[in-house]
Amino acid sequence: MNSTDPGFIELNVSNADILKDGTASEASTGTEWGGRTYMSVANYTAGNMHSLIMFNMSRIPSGVVIDNATLTLYCSAETLEAGESIGIGAHMVFSSFSWIEGSGGNGGNPCNGNEYCWNYKPSNIEYNSTPDSSNSIPDGCAGKNYSFSVISSIVYALSNNYNNISFYLIPNSTNVGAITNDEVRFATKEFASASVRPKLNISYHSVPKVIPLEPLGSSINQSFDVLIKVNASDMQNIANISLSMQILPFQMVLSRE
Repeated sequence: MNSTDPGFIELNVSNADILKDGTASEASTGTEWGGRTYMSVANYTAGNMHSLIMFNMSRIPSGVVIDNATLTLYCSAETLEAGESIGIGAHMVFSSFSWIEGSGGNGGNPCNGNEYCWNYKPSNIEYNSTPDSSNSIPDGCAGKNYSFSVISSIVYALSNNYNNISFYLIPNSTNVGAITNDEVRFATKEFASASVRPKLNISYHSVPKVIPLEPLGSSINQSFDVLIKVNASDMQNIANISLSMQILPFQMVLSRE
């Protein structure tokens, strides 16, 4: 099904539905940056950075079929050298991991309780080790959008009655040199320009209700509820009301020519 088919619905999860985001840094294990305008991903010795983002999914109706789902992130800056790149995977976080977004800005704040930081991040059993998809982010990425297909995560989350879904952004490959400051930054929900904040686009269609058919030659009986509304003004000065309704039998018989 695509956008020209009847019943197709495309849901752009709004900025208000970006519930949380943040960065965890191996170099500052007890610091959270939940209020920063960017989240980082990096992969180098003692300097790894992972990011986490959560979206609200409650506006997706139950019982629909998901046709496509895409997470789009805007690269706001990078510190890669010429020709370098970082591969980043988008992993679904299971509902067993509960986290809080801190308020730390550029300087960060001490990480407390369940605030997301390196000391409190998803363990190996709290996220899907296989990413929904990966993307190679090259030097010169600043000012560009990068998309990740996340349909498998959305289908899983809906089938397991998740109201929210978190994506864990971690590096899975690198093409970097010896300099250990290689980092990619993505705009967060705090970014000044709302148009480049993280986006979750979900396409789905409803499944039509099907009345099962009986064997050939048999009858189909279907009951219906009838709702009758009467305005209060019509009820004035009426002492007694009688209602008579007759529903004629309806029968459909299937036969083969």
